[in-house]
Formats: sequence, structure tokens, C-alpha cells
Amino acid sequence: DVCERHRVWLHVDAAHGGGAIFSPRYRSLLDGLERADSFICDAHKMLFVPALCAFIFYKQRDHRFAAFQQDAPYLYDPSAPGAIAEFDSGLATLECTKRAAAFGLWGLWSLFGPDLFTDLVETTFDLGRRFWELLRETDDFQPLHEPQCNIVCFRYVPAKLQDAPLETIGRFNRDIRRRLIESGRFYIVQTNINGVAALRLTVMNPLTTEDDLRQLLAAIRDIGRTVASN
Repeated sequence: DVCERHRVWLHVDAAHGGGAIFSPRYRSLLDGLERADSFICDAHKMLFVPALCAFIFYKQRDHRFAAFQQDAPYLYDPSAPGAIAEFDSGLATLECTKRAAAFGLWGLWSLFGPDLFTDLVETTFDLGRRFWELLRETDDFQPLHEPQCNIVCFRYVPAKLQDAPLETIGRFNRDIRRRLIESGRFYIVQTNINGVAALRLTVMNPLTTEDDLRQLLAAIRDIGRTVASN
């Protein structure tokens, strides 16, 4: 409402979550997206496509020519019919010439249809929810938010660190992550929540099982106990 009232361009970063549009169960997370002037969706994140394959969508399609259009008479013919200019990516992209990245998505869609993307989104989002539930069933893991998708941030906090400063807990979890990766069994990333390090799981593989999630927690707990004992 504020953007419309003051005529401010509203862009939505749906690079990761945009894939929810394919899920009847999770599509409501994108309610209101139609009010954006533009939004981005990365097919290489939640639609099974190899990187790099990203799309930017405009509410008014002619706006795509306004941001990056260049004046180069040896490349562009200003007298060309609109039907030709419509398909000239050089008029609408920063790179001018670029590879046909959309073919990756087109190939998957042609072979499997949109049901593939529905299954991928719902399976991984459900696994994210299940991981959060597993965290809540423990006394030594702290989920830091209720997940809306397949991303979950959390910390491992054993009993002896329950009253420790947050900075100490953050360093402790960074050390756990480093050792976890060095073990070669799992790969997760870290992030900062309110300036304090936290562990961040993103479930991308639809073949992941609940047993895999339980093994991850067990591995973190084992490493954490070793770190805490030192």
C-alpha cells in the first residue's frame, strides 16, 4: 500500500521461495506477489535446474526494456517491428549477449511437467518442517524460528552452556560446523542471527529421509560433546 501510494517500485526477492508457486499447499506463502512491480525466481534453487538459471518477472512487460536498454546502432535497429524487438534479449538484459539459460527449465518441464516441481517443493519443505519438529523434541538443540520452507536455523546448546553468553555459544557452534564438514559426512552452512553465529540447514535433496536428519543431529551432538569437553 505504501509503495503504491508513493509510486515506489516494489521488487520482491523470491529467488529461493518463488518455487512455492508450484505447490497447492505452500502457494499461499506468495500471497500478494501479484502486487509487486517485479520479482525474481531462481530455477537453480528450487526447480532442479543447474546454475545459473534465474528469471525476473515484471507486472508490465514493457518495463523490462527500461532498466538495461542500450543505444548501439551496430547491434539494435530502432526501426525493427515490435514483434522482433520483443525477443531481442540484448534490449532487456545487462549482458546484452547471453546463453539461453531457460532451456534447462524448458527441458525439465517438457520431460516431467510441473508435477516434478510440485513434488520437489513439497517434499523438501515438509522435511524442513520435520527437522524443526525433531529439534523441538530435544533439550540440547535450539530452533531459532518456525520454518516456512526448507531452511532451518538452529544452535546446539548442551546443558553446560545453557547459561553461557550468546557469543560463546556462537563460537561453539562455528567450531562444531567446521568439524562436521571436516568429517565428510554432512554439509551445512552457518549464518548470523542478531549478530550471533547459528547453524543453517537447507534441505535440497528430495531423497533426504527423516533418518538422515536424525543422523545429522546425532553427528552434531557427538562433535559438540567433544568440543565442550575440551
